[in-house]
Amino acid sequence: MNDGHPLATSTPSAGDEMSPADEKPDSPAARPGSQAAPDRAGGSDDTGNPHDGDEKSKPRGDNETESEDVPLSRRIQAEEQQRRLRAESLETLYGEDVRSSAGRDWIGDSSYRVSGGGSVYRADTIYLHDGAERSGVRIVRLEPDRASRLLRCLVVTDSQERLVKALDDEPVAFLYGSAESGWKTTAIAALLTWSKASGEEDRVPVAQLGLANDPARLAETDLETGLGYLIDASSSPWVRDPDHVVACLRELARARTCRIVILVTGEHRLAGVVDHLPPSAEEVFRKSLAHCLDDADAWRAYGLDEHAATVADLVAACTPGEAAYAAERVAEGLREGRPATEVLQEQPRFAERRLCDGLRDSTSMLSRCFLASGAVLHGLPEVTVSRAALELAALVRKAEDRKKDEGGIAVWEQLRDWMRDGGLSSPPSRAGDGQRVELRRGLAPAVLRLIWQELPVIRSPLYTWLKALGEAGARDDWQVRLKAAHAVGRLATCDFREIDREFLDPWSRDRRLLPKILAAWALEAAAADPQLLGKVHGQLQQWAASELAGQRLTAALAYGSQIGVDNIGQALRAFGAIALTATGDRLCDAVARSIADVYVTETAGRIVTELATWARDHENIGRRLTAALAFVRLLSVNRHNPERPSPADHPDRQELADLWLNALGWGLSRDTATRSQPPLTPEAWDLLTAWATRSPAQAGSRAVVEAVFSGMGSIPRLSRAGLLHLRLWRFHGRVTPEFCRHLTHLMKGS
Repeated sequence: MNDGHPLATSTPSAGDEMSPADEKPDSPAARPGSQAAPDRAGGSDDTGNPHDGDEKSKPRGDNETESEDVPLSRRIQAEEQQRRLRAESLETLYGEDVRSSAGRDWIGDSSYRVSGGGSVYRADTIYLHDGAERSGVRIVRLEPDRASRLLRCLVVTDSQERLVKALDDEPVAFLYGSAESGWKTTAIAALLTWSKASGEEDRVPVAQLGLANDPARLAETDLETGLGYLIDASSSPWVRDPDHVVACLRELARARTCRIVILVTGEHRLAGVVDHLPPSAEEVFRKSLAHCLDDADAWRAYGLDEHAATVADLVAACTPGEAAYAAERVAEGLREGRPATEVLQEQPRFAERRLCDGLRDSTSMLSRCFLASGAVLHGLPEVTVSRAALELAALVRKAEDRKKDEGGIAVWEQLRDWMRDGGLSSPPSRAGDGQRVELRRGLAPAVLRLIWQELPVIRSPLYTWLKALGEAGARDDWQVRLKAAHAVGRLATCDFREIDREFLDPWSRDRRLLPKILAAWALEAAAADPQLLGKVHGQLQQWAASELAGQRLTAALAYGSQIGVDNIGQALRAFGAIALTATGDRLCDAVARSIADVYVTETAGRIVTELATWARDHENIGRRLTAALAFVRLLSVNRHNPERPSPADHPDRQELADLWLNALGWGLSRDTATRSQPPLTPEAWDLLTAWATRSPAQAGSRAVVEAVFSGMGSIPRLSRAGLLHLRLWRFHGRVTPEFCRHLTHLMKGS
C-alpha cells in the first residue's frame, strides 16, 4: 500500500517488478520485424498487442495498481510537483557547489539553474537554449545584462590585452587554457573590446558559435556581419590538424568583418596561440563583491581590510568562478546586516574545515550518524531523520562487531547534543506538526563527502543504509527514496566507478522498476556536477545501447531530467530506442513520462517533431503508442503548470494532426478474437473536445482540428467515433451547428 499521497501513485513500491525481458537481450518477439502491423488508428492484433508480451503476467505492486486507477490529470499534477521537488532537492543537496562550479549561464539560462552576480567567471559549461540554428550551426547572442555584468566584474589580465592585440592583427585568434579558469570570460571581454560593445542597446555583438559539423563546411551566410564569435574547440578533433579549417575561418571572418576566438586546450598546441593566465582569485572576489553590493567602495565600507587574511584563506586555490560565487555568498550575508566576521566564518570552506575537525574528535557515534542522516534527509521530519540515524548506527555497530556489553546505544543522549555541531538545526514548528531537521545551506555535500573520505570504515554500512532507504517501505514516503538516490549521486563525485559498482549497475539490472528509478535519480544528481558530466553521459550512452532492456529503460528514465533538457538529441535517441523495442504499455508509458519531463520551451519543437515521426511509423507499435501516451501528457501539462509550453504553439499543423490521429486511435477500445482491450489514451477525446471548443476563435487550433477530421475520413474506426463526438458536441452546445457541419463534410470528403 502507499501512503495515500498522490505522488505515491507515481513511484512504484519496492516489490513492483518489470518483465523477465529486462534481464536478458531482446527476444524475437520484441523486435520490430516480428510485430504485426496494426491499422493507422493504433490498434493491433493479438500477435502485436501492446498489452501482451513482457507485461502480461507481471506481478503488480500496490502502487502501480492504484496508479492505473488515478486519472491522468491527477497523475500529471503529482508528477509536476515531484519534478519541482526533485529540483529543490538537488539545489539543497549541492547548495553552493552546484552554482559555484556549474557556471552554465553566460548565455541561455538552464531551466533549473539560478544566475548570480559572479556568473561571468563560471562560464565554462554553457547550455545553449536560445538563438538561431541552421545547417548544423548554432549561434547564441550574449545578452545585454550578461555583458554589463561581465564588464563590471572583470579583472583585466595580460592574457586579455594580448588577445585584444591579436584580434587587431588577425580575424582568428586562439586562446589556450583549461575549463573553469575563466578563459571564456577573457575571450568574451576581448571580443567586446574589439567590437567596442556599442551601437545596439538590446543586442550585444558577441555570440557563441556552436558547430555540429566540420567548421570548414561553414558558409558565409552562417555568420553575421560585425560579430565577435567564440568557438570552444577544447574537445574538437579538427584542432589536431587545423590548417585547412583555420584558413577557411579566416576567409569567412574577413568576408563578414568578424572576429573569432577559438578556445583550445593543452592537447592542441597551435602556433600563435595566446596563453590564458587566470585572474587573481582575490581580485575577482573584490570586483564581484562590489558588483553584488552595488558599491565600488564595498571593501572599505564593510571593513574587510581587517579580514584580508580570512578572505585570502577563503579563496585560496579557488578558480575564478568559485571566488566570484564566494563573493555572492558573502554579499548576501552583509546585506542582511550581519557582522563580516560571522558571515565569513559561516562560509562552506570554513564550515567544512570545522566538520572535518569534528569527525576526528570524540563526538559520539550517534551524533555522527545523525549528521549523516541529516545530510541525506535534510528537510524531512525529525522522526524520520532520527529513525534513519539509529538504523545507520545499528549497521555501523554490526560492522564493528561490538558486543552487547561494549558500548550499547546511549539511550539518554539528547537530540540537542546530536545537533550541537555540524550545522544541524530544528526550526520551530506549529503545534502537532513535528520538528524538521535542517542542515545549513551548502553543508550537505561537504558532510557526505567528508564522511565518505574521512571514515572509510563505515563505507560498507553507509552503502547498505542508503540502499535500504532507497527501497523504504510504506512507512516512508517517496521523498526518502528520492533523497537517498540523490545522495548516492552526490557520492559519485568521490568515486564514480565505486558508486557505479555498488549502486548504479545493480540497480539498472534489477528486474523491478523502482531500482531503475533510483539509478536515474542518482545520475540526475551526479550530472549536477559539471566535472562528472562526461562520465554520466558515457554511462547513459552505454545503457541506451545495451542488450538489456532494463538498462535501456534506466537510460530513458535518467534522460527524463535536466540531463535530457541539456542534451535533447541524445535523449530523443534513447527514448526512440526504448520505444522501438517496447512490448508492453508500461515501458511506453515510462518513456512518455520522461518525454513530458524534458518538455520545456527550448526542447518543445524538437520533441513534437520527433513524436510526429513516431506516430507515422506504421511498422512499429511501441513508437506509435509512446507517441500517443506522450502527446496526451504534453497536451495536459500546461494546464497544471502555465510555464510549460503547449503543443498548440507548434508551427507545423500537419505534425500536430498526425499526433492527434494517432492518440485518438489509441483512445478507442478494441475487440479482438479473445477479449476487449481498453483504450490506452481515453483522455485524447476529451482533450480534442477542448481544442474543438476554442478552435473557431483561434486560427491555428481550427486548422489543426480541420486536418484531424479530414484525416479521420480514411480511418473507419475514427470516422465512426468522430461522427458520434460531433453529435455530442452539437447537442451540448460545445461548437456551433455550422462548425459541426463543416467538420462532418471534411470527414466525409465532401
